[in-house]
Amino acid sequence: MSIIFWKNLFFWAGERFFSLFAYIYELLALFFNTIGAFFKYRKKGRSVTRGDVIFQILFTGVEAIPIIAIIGLMLGSILIIQSNTLAPKLGASSFLGKIMVIGIIRELGPLVTTFIVIGRSGAALSTYLGNMKVTNEIDALEVMGIDPVHAKVLPALFGFIISIFGLTLVFDGIAVMGGFLFSNLIVGMPLNTFLNAIMEELSTIDIVLTAIKCALFGSVVSITTCYHSLSIGYSFQEVPQATIKAVVNSIVFTVLLDTILTVAFYAGFNAA
Repeated sequence: MSIIFWKNLFFWAGERFFSLFAYIYELLALFFNTIGAFFKYRKKGRSVTRGDVIFQILFTGVEAIPIIAIIGLMLGSILIIQSNTLAPKLGASSFLGKIMVIGIIRELGPLVTTFIVIGRSGAALSTYLGNMKVTNEIDALEVMGIDPVHAKVLPALFGFIISIFGLTLVFDGIAVMGGFLFSNLIVGMPLNTFLNAIMEELSTIDIVLTAIKCALFGSVVSITTCYHSLSIGYSFQEVPQATIKAVVNSIVFTVLLDTILTVAFYAGFNAA
């Protein structure tokens, strides 16, 4: 290969790296600006922010409970059916509690919940803020002396964090219920035996890590969504493009963050 090829490859990789670095920097800047807006306007306009947060929780959290419950029930049932099918062959029939804790509570709960929130509420929020930007409503807020970060981004941040945490609890509870129903039907396992098996495997680190994941996933999704929506110009054609970028990048960041947290926590916990 020629020197020109390697030179072009080097410049392309460097350009991509610095673009990614600048992108992450801008996301972090928006996050810290949002936290700063909370303390800056904690008295002025606090009731308005509280109302927007409640509305965001109702839309993102409460209205998503049915789909979260259905998916949680199906995944919990599938996991137990597969486990009861394979576990006896592997001599691991006593590991059902560990399977539920690792599969549902540690991983699938916060991850699947966040994916649903991204596809449902993240896309809707991106479209909503994008249309506000195109129709100059964001500029109108600034003209009236209202900080758009405080008025729009802050409620989204708190609303997504609270909603993902609540929906994860619903998902875990319904998934465990579905797992018990099929465990009872297949092997006749009593409820107290099933719950005891889960509680014996459930540790404090599982609960703490789940809470941390919910907070970080909610922050990543809300900030990424708001950033792409508020960064578009004044063309309606940019709205769907911003929505696609927000959804895709939110999924990528969520999976990447989940991998880092899981490896860091459990590798460190096992090493200790």
